[in-house]
Order: sequence, then C-alpha cells, then structure tokens
Amino acid sequence: MLTINNCPPTSFPTEQGNVIKNLMEMKCQIEEAARKYSFCDAKIQEVISVIKRNNVLWMACKDKLEVRVIKSLNGNLSLHPIDEENERWSGQYHVYLTIKDDSGKRLVIDPYIGGPDSCAITSEERWIDYHWKGDKERDFTLETIAPQSERYNSQGDYEPPFELEDFMYNSFLPEIYESHAYYFK
Repeated sequence: MLTINNCPPTSFPTEQGNVIKNLMEMKCQIEEAARKYSFCDAKIQEVISVIKRNNVLWMACKDKLEVRVIKSLNGNLSLHPIDEENERWSGQYHVYLTIKDDSGKRLVIDPYIGGPDSCAITSEERWIDYHWKGDKERDFTLETIAPQSERYNSQGDYEPPFELEDFMYNSFLPEIYESHAYYFK
C-alpha cells in the first residue's frame, strides 16, 4: 500500500455528509504535520495548510471550519484529562480548530491532545469537560478567531472579513487578542 509520511492515502468523496469522515481519515496526516511545531497556534496553522492541500476537501469544509481559542480568566488553564494522574500542559490560552457537523455541533480537531479524540470525533463541550477542567474547575472564555465576520468600516465594523487564510499566514498574539477587537494588519 502506498503511504505518505507513513500515513495511508485517503479518499475524498465530495458529499457533505462525508466531510467529517474524510477529516477523521486524515488524522495521521494532521498529527504528522502538527509535530513540526511546539506551539498550538502554529500547529493549527499547519493543520489548516494540510487540509487546504486537498482542493476537494477544502472546498467542502472551509465554510464549516473555525479557529477557536480557550482562554483562562484566572491564571492558567491545565490540560489534565480526567483519566490521567498528571497534567500534560498548562498555560493562559490554547488554540484549536473546530468543524460544524450537519446538526451545527462543533467537533474539535486538536492534534495537541493526540489519541482518538484529536480529530473531529468529540464535541467541543465534551472536549472541554474531559481535557480542560481536570480536578480543578477553571474559569475560561471561548472565542472564535477566524473566520471573524465583523468588519471595520465607518460604522466601526471589521473590513475586510478575517478569514481562515489570514490566520494561516500571521502570528497569533494572545496578549493583544480580545474578541471583536483583534485583526492582523
């Protein structure tokens, strides 16, 4: 069997119902690409780039993808799955990708966590409960970085709209990012 970077090839039918299945089949390629970087925002930039390389899949899913950030409101968040004794990571924010399924539910694509939950199989709510609260309840906020639909014009809105591609090619600076008040120049 032909493999790419030790990952089996993936088929990509165009039916919308198969988009999530096709992303799950790309799990190996997504995790392989994300290994190049240590920071979550760079990992997600690379994941978007990998998905975008397949034009058929990109056209089918780009309007359903969102770059999201979970930010701590009281110190650090910890990545501490409820079935693990020790936390894996802690910090003030974490960037990840979601895709909306046919019912509108956000499914998480987060190669940082690894394992079976890392690629479009777990709802955002379950992912937060399982991976981010751990033993200690944390206060946090969830925000969408891209696409950002607001526009900055004479009425005070963002213009042009901030798209996934804008996130792909720019650095994410969490210290200046606030919902509805951030745009890459």
